[in-house]
Amino acid sequence: MQKIIFTLFIVSTLLISTGFTQENSCTKGHCLKGDVGYVSFAIGPSIPMNNFADKDLTNVNAGFANTGSKMELNAGFNIVKSVDLGVKLFYSVNSYNFNSITNKLSSDFPGTVWNTSGRSWDIVGGMVGLSYSYPLVNKFVGDFKFLSGIMKTSTPTMVITGSNGSKYTENEKSASSFVYSISAGGHYPLGRLVDFVGSLEFISSTPSFDNVNKISNFPTSTTGSITSSSTSSLKQNISLLALNLGFRVKF
Repeated sequence: MQKIIFTLFIVSTLLISTGFTQENSCTKGHCLKGDVGYVSFAIGPSIPMNNFADKDLTNVNAGFANTGSKMELNAGFNIVKSVDLGVKLFYSVNSYNFNSITNKLSSDFPGTVWNTSGRSWDIVGGMVGLSYSYPLVNKFVGDFKFLSGIMKTSTPTMVITGSNGSKYTENEKSASSFVYSISAGGHYPLGRLVDFVGSLEFISSTPSFDNVNKISNFPTSTTGSITSSSTSSLKQNISLLALNLGFRVKF
C-alpha cells in the first residue's frame, strides 16, 4: 500500500508542475477541456456510512469503521463536447473502532486491561464509466460521474489481548468485489492546462469473505481457561462518502 501511495504522489506532482509551466490564458467555458482529455489527482476524507459505520455488536453486518482517508488518480478522454470516458484508480483506508468490543469484554471481565492491534479496512480499486460536464457559473464547470469496476478489500489479522491472559485472534481476510461510484462536483481553471477539482462521491460494494478463522482463549473459574476456534464466511456492506479535492492537467 505504501508503494501505491508513493506512486500516486509522484504522478500528481509531475502533472501539476507540468501544467503550471504552460501558457496561462483561459477565458471561458470549454477551453477548460483539453484536446484529448485530462489526468487528475485528488485526496480527502473517507466517511463510512450505514452498516459499515455501525459499531453495534448485535449487528452481524457492522463494519466498526472510523472516518479515514482516500486518494485517487483519474483520467478522462473526450467523447463529445460534454461527455468523457472516465477511468479511476483509488485507495482508501479506514481504521477499526474497537471500543464496543473492549467495553463488552471489560464488562465480562472486570478489572482486566485490554489491548488491540492489527485491524483496519484497506481498499484499492479501479473503475471506468462516463462523466457529464456542463458550464454553470462563469468558468466553473459542473461534473457528474457514474463509474463501476472492481475493488479489493483487505483487513490485517486482529488481535485482542487481556491482562488476565485472555486472547482473541481473527485472521487476515481479503476479497474482491464489484464496486460502483456516483459523484457530483466541478472544476475551475487555474491556468490554461491546470484546473482545481472537487467532488462529493458515494462508493458502494459488498465483498464476501470466506473461511475466516477465529481463535479465542478466555479464563474460567473452574477449568482455568477455555480455547475455542471457528471458521465462518460473511458479507460486508461497504458504503463510503468521500470528499475529493485536487488538481487536474488537460492534454
